[in-house]
Amino acid sequence: MGPEKEIIEVKTYRLETLLDKFLPINQSIDFFNIDAEGCDLEVLQSNNWSKYRPRLVVFEDHNNNIDEIMISQEVLFMKSVGYKLRSWNIISLIFILQEETA
Repeated sequence: MGPEKEIIEVKTYRLETLLDKFLPINQSIDFFNIDAEGCDLEVLQSNNWSKYRPRLVVFEDHNNNIDEIMISQEVLFMKSVGYKLRSWNIISLIFILQEETA
């Protein structure tokens, strides 16, 4: 038996709120890497995709079946906000802004 686990409550913020607070005005974003330990969809949904549109977005998906990945909630969400799955590397899905692929 190991040591007792301690539960620590941590205040969370929407991604949009953090960007509004800390990103300099008129600063573009080239690359987002999201690693939220299974909460990636919630983080993605918390961004204001009309205001903050990075060129590349990367997040993890531990599913190794590409057919299932292509219909996952995360991939469908990214498509809905104008991104295309461009590549993947083991567990990292790499999306590019659709206007970048034109």
